[in-house]
Amino acid sequence: IATESKIQYRTYPYNPDNQKTGFYCDQRENRVRLASLLDATTNTNVLDLCCYHGGFALHCAKAGATVTAVDSSRDAIDTARSNADLNGCAETITFVNSDIETFLKNERTRADLLENTQLEVDDEASVPSFTGYDVIILDPPKLAPSLSSLPRATRKYHSLNTAALNLIHPQNGGLLLSCTCSAAMTQAEGGRQFQRMLQTAAVSAKRSVKVLEVWGASGCHVRNPAAFPAGEYLTAVLLFVGPKMD
Repeated sequence: IATESKIQYRTYPYNPDNQKTGFYCDQRENRVRLASLLDATTNTNVLDLCCYHGGFALHCAKAGATVTAVDSSRDAIDTARSNADLNGCAETITFVNSDIETFLKNERTRADLLENTQLEVDDEASVPSFTGYDVIILDPPKLAPSLSSLPRATRKYHSLNTAALNLIHPQNGGLLLSCTCSAAMTQAEGGRQFQRMLQTAAVSAKRSVKVLEVWGASGCHVRNPAAFPAGEYLTAVLLFVGPKMD
């Protein structure tokens, strides 16, 4: 069991089916930073995409948020649910075993059903409720393992971020923490390419965005651009997302 800011995680570092060491230490400081921004007096609705073992989800839940945590791996979801039980916050986290593209598509369908005032339904109760999320964490696996894969990965990042931005609360706006763990993307044009992609995704989603913070890997990860350029691989951009524009 690993302890991070009073939150405990079951980790399985010797399980060959787990990713990395079974725990993403590189996001350690970023999880704490994001949770510190949540207001425990309000019912903050958080979506954690690619939640793995519940890193961001647990921090947000302990900060008072209601969380939906999504991952395509059944084993990861089972471990995340076990970690929620371990920390006494299972009742405030809903775990969903799904690939994020399918999940985002289904959530957008719910949003469209409720936004379309001309829609006629026989049974209003059959339309699932959806008000949007106040905070979304999008932390996908490495999409650009090399420079040659960067164009394809950029299109993928754009698609995922556009879909995520569409799910931020349409009237109130909110926060999006968008991450890339691909060194090729993080280092492209001195980091400007990832932020430019986020701006174009915002245009596609008809949302205004402002960059609040840009974070990297936690201090325990060596960063020496001259001797070890691959150490500069993680970028986490915290965006304020404005209300949906007509």
